[in-house]
Amino acid sequence: MIDLETYHRLLDNCAEACIKARFPERQSRLRLLLVLGFRFGMRRREILGLRRIDVDLIGSGRIHIRAYPGHTLKTNFSRRSLPIAPLLTPPERDFLARACQGLGPMQRIFPDHEHDTLAREAIARLRQVAGDDSLKLHHLRHSFASLLALKLVLARHEQWIGAFAPWPQTTAELSASRDLVGSLIKPVNAAGDCLVIPRLLGHSSLQVSLTHYAHTLDIVAVLFQCHGFSKEVLHDRDVGPLTHMRFQEAQRVRRDALVWSPEILAQFKPKANVPAVLPRSKRLDKTLFGWLKRVREGEPANVVLPKNLTVEALGNWFSPRHAVKLQERLILATDKLSDDDVDLLSRLGDIYWQASPPMFWFSQARCKPGEEVGTAMVNVVVALIKLLRKCGFKPGDLVTWRNAKAAEKAHEKFWRPALVAAGVPRQCQTRSSRSSNTECLGISLSSGNVKRTELLLVWWLGLRQGLGLSDRPQ
Repeated sequence: MIDLETYHRLLDNCAEACIKARFPERQSRLRLLLVLGFRFGMRRREILGLRRIDVDLIGSGRIHIRAYPGHTLKTNFSRRSLPIAPLLTPPERDFLARACQGLGPMQRIFPDHEHDTLAREAIARLRQVAGDDSLKLHHLRHSFASLLALKLVLARHEQWIGAFAPWPQTTAELSASRDLVGSLIKPVNAAGDCLVIPRLLGHSSLQVSLTHYAHTLDIVAVLFQCHGFSKEVLHDRDVGPLTHMRFQEAQRVRRDALVWSPEILAQFKPKANVPAVLPRSKRLDKTLFGWLKRVREGEPANVVLPKNLTVEALGNWFSPRHAVKLQERLILATDKLSDDDVDLLSRLGDIYWQASPPMFWFSQARCKPGEEVGTAMVNVVVALIKLLRKCGFKPGDLVTWRNAKAAEKAHEKFWRPALVAAGVPRQCQTRSSRSSNTECLGISLSSGNVKRTELLLVWWLGLRQGLGLSDRPQ
């Protein structure tokens, strides 16, 4: 099952994806698919078949699971009505309301052409966040049943919620169990309250729900004797098979659970951990995502972003139209660099980066005062190429450029020492320019048919910010 801590990490991951995505509406629908599976225990087919008319957002709200032409249900028991207000948090209800905006009564919330791809992406996202490659969308349904069973018990025995102290999200949600159960079952103290589980899941019997879907009964058995389960629903001889224990062992666990003390519960307090230093690639992603999030939340781009970086270039980093493989290689290269390498890359970028066309451009005008022009440019070109080679880029990945009006032989003669020393092919691409200066050289990275891209700019600016360097050339 997916626990509440993992579920909230999943929501955070989806929120980041919505900000980074070029088409956030699709990512919002992916998030809603996961929310409906976890919060309502709905089957995949039931979620993808929802129409606008099936979602009633008036008052406390209801979701109606029902068949219609072209959409069938698994069994007759699958037809049911699910309450929205008790089962969804306000932000989650907002996700559902936004997905319903602008739809006609018979329109599906999830477009037909997205069903297969959206489900596959949701499974991949679930496995990535949870770190478990065996998970499927149906495990969200199991998680709903398991957590609901636990909440039904804790609604009557709130004193045991402290056992979940190491998990803050779980503790916060379980603390509201009594309110949840009170809104689902009236009165809350009625016997047989567990029957709400098959009713919400669309099962034919309580036995199916508890035997195959509620995976928290072992926790219940360990923590305490529960009247609702052990006396009214689960007879003594049923506890063993359902918790995968022999009868005598299950009885012993129940008996021992009654002697838990505050001292024992105190052992569950989380230990203080020294925060680990994030890998440079993670810091890069955090920096770039922070910029994009602030800009999309309304902060001025000229205040948030470094000089020469545009919102379009930053957005293209997260959803590149071209050069996708180059972006992946830049991310992998990030962890190969030392602080000194990032410092050098930042200095070279501040002095020699040219915004249009995007590349490193070495010319006489950019050299430091007091240096011999030829020597200075050759040295920095060699330094940059060696740095890119250290990142794992091969000579064929580097593209060199010259002015279109510059004499090819004169240009080759001037730059031959630097290019030969760095092991880069001497044949250069041409760029349009009015200048015929042969002592200018451009360097960019290629990926397929793309010879130059702003991804390189976004990369080194993000690295510099992560190292805490200033924007001014040094």
